[in-house]
Amino acid sequence: IDSLICTLNAPCTQIVFATGKISLYQIVSSTINIFLLPVCYVLLRNGYKAESVFVATIIFSCISQAVCLIVARRSFMFSWKGYFSDVLVPCLILSVTLPVIPYLIVRWGMSESIWRLILVCLATIMVAIPLSYFLILNKDQRASVLSFLSRQSIKQ
Repeated sequence: IDSLICTLNAPCTQIVFATGKISLYQIVSSTINIFLLPVCYVLLRNGYKAESVFVATIIFSCISQAVCLIVARRSFMFSWKGYFSDVLVPCLILSVTLPVIPYLIVRWGMSESIWRLILVCLATIMVAIPLSYFLILNKDQRASVLSFLSRQSIKQ
């Protein structure tokens, strides 16, 4: 989950850097990241399980993402609605639906084996490609992908 949040944060960070508001974003982002360490220490020192560190990391990544969006909004006309509808919601839908197939295969009763691993990987790929194509890409991007694939098939 933290990796997904950080992945979503990377383009936003690049946009902020391109606008020249690097120092403001770096100061706030670095401060947030520095506070993560003592928070994790306090959690572990007070007897919380190790998983609490992951939860804290996810929370701090969400805060960092929000800060990046706020700085981006201040730097140029950035549409929060567009970001949520075009980026965040499709990624969330993909992230929630994609693990269903592997989960069902594991729950199906296949014993642990290389064959189950192969089946889970193949099923995930077979579901991820069309889901990504229809959920993540807009109409123009889908047309570009089809154009690229048709050019590649002509070359061969």
